Amino acid sequence: MTMSLIWFALSAAGIVTIAKYALYDPVQRLVSYTRASKVVSGQILGYLTSAPELVSTVFIAATGFFTAAAFNVLGSNVINVFLVITAALWFKHLPTLLHARYRLDLLIVGASIVLPLVLVLTDTATQLWTVPLFLTLLIAYFILLRTRSVPLEKTDSQTNPVPSSVTKWIINSTVVLAGLVGLYFLGSQLGDSVYSLGFAFGVPAVVLGGLAAIATSLPEFTTFYSSFAKNGSSASTEVVHNLLASNVSNLLIIQTIGVIVYNLAT
Repeated sequence: MTMSLIWFALSAAGIVTIAKYALYDPVQRLVSYTRASKVVSGQILGYLTSAPELVSTVFIAATGFFTAAAFNVLGSNVINVFLVITAALWFKHLPTLLHARYRLDLLIVGASIVLPLVLVLTDTATQLWTVPLFLTLLIAYFILLRTRSVPLEKTDSQTNPVPSSVTKWIINSTVVLAGLVGLYFLGSQLGDSVYSLGFAFGVPAVVLGGLAAIATSLPEFTTFYSSFAKNGSSASTEVVHNLLASNVSNLLIIQTIGVIVYNLAT
């Protein structure tokens, strides 16, 4: 059990390091090379930082231990909200984060917690009917995001992109890809640790799911704090969309994949 906990802790530490130096920093540089808005950078960060949830959920679901995977998704979405609030309070930007322009985004974030909670409580998280439901909701989310992107782009766009060379694009893109590969291996190690703790030592699924959720939410923790530290209150749009994309992808993409893997493996 001790070795499983050590590997769990090492995986978590590695995830934080990769999130900061192989995801957040190079993505910020790539965004600065274009006219992309804070909405775009936040959405990109949200999907990238969900990589550990994807890997750990798939690995856990493949073992047939889907309850822990479901709690991982639910816990990650709850923890992401807690981390955003904590970061906003720390940097004194909570009023900006709660601005009326983000009301719909935050309602969707709330739904990303309520829906998986209902599925867990009703013991229906593994049902295949959730797959077409989630895919339909995902399409609706993208359509909504598209229809709302125009005014946000005008408000948050960078009018003076930083000049860049092809070499810089290649280097930073390669760093991001390497970071995703690193998160894959760390996420798989995390999944193995959860499996070991659950089956070999009888740790309850809710505890394991909570531990996995904390560890896989560390990239979001890193990017939320980095955004506020670097951009102050102007980072609110990026942070909200980082949170939004992360929670939506956790539920509508990652849990959907997990359900498919679980039903194929069992």
